[in-house]
Amino acid sequence: MSLLSQLWCGEVQPACSLENSSAEICHLSELICKNREQLEAGLTDEQKERLARCMECADEYRFLVAEEAFCRGVSLGLRLAAEALI
Repeated sequence: MSLLSQLWCGEVQPACSLENSSAEICHLSELICKNREQLEAGLTDEQKERLARCMECADEYRFLVAEEAFCRGVSLGLRLAAEALI
């Protein structure tokens, strides 16, 4: 199966392996969880709900930015490959 087919079918997911790819990423992920738990401990239910909505928006934003960066990276790679063939 070609790499493009694997990407299309979701068999290749570069972002899924990022969390375990470096000690720095793992450390930051742990810090995010720890700080969020500490923050939520001092919030009212209404504030927790507001924080949850904010985090959902931030997650969606990060997803869209990562998707756009991926698309632009693939496009750049293809343009570089095309220039190499000329």
